[in-house]
Amino acid sequence: MKKLLIPLLLIILWAANVYALGPALQACAGAGGSAACTDTIKDSNTTDNATRNVDSAAYIYISSDWVAKSNYDLSKVVLKLSKYGSPTANATVRIYGESSSAPNALLGESAAIASSTFTTDGAEYIFSFASAIGIIEGDHYWIIVWVNGAFDATNYIKIHYDNSTANGGHGIGRYTTSYAGLDSSAQFYFKTVACE
Repeated sequence: MKKLLIPLLLIILWAANVYALGPALQACAGAGGSAACTDTIKDSNTTDNATRNVDSAAYIYISSDWVAKSNYDLSKVVLKLSKYGSPTANATVRIYGESSSAPNALLGESAAIASSTFTTDGAEYIFSFASAIGIIEGDHYWIIVWVNGAFDATNYIKIHYDNSTANGGHGIGRYTTSYAGLDSSAQFYFKTVACE
């Protein structure tokens, strides 16, 4: 009986860990979609106490950085987003490296999500990358939300974030041809995910 209980307990513990990631993050595939693996949240900030409106061309590239806590291959980024009115723009996530406390080299770009699918109250949305991005412990990386399409002062996307701390990062800014800081004591509501 004891021999049967130990494997059963291990299965229950594994299932509980997978379920905690949420139903949308339970199934994944390795690089190229060939090998089965399990989504694991690696870095995150899930405080949501402010929003940034993407309601003009000056804010189509909103950025926030984080400091990686371990080495991993990033496959997805989860952000909390919402909409006001009826925007039709698409949202895409780009991951950049860092140089001189600002975004530098583009490391990867996710598939787009239509803002028409966003809720008005805010929800988590998963941005997936076709190829995994190598993340190095201790390095700074930037999440840039690129909003491409139709929006205006009454129909726009809102990015949810934490306005109390940058968690060792440089805060939230906007990035076009150069970086401009907006709030040095802030960080996106985000989760980085590796398929392991």
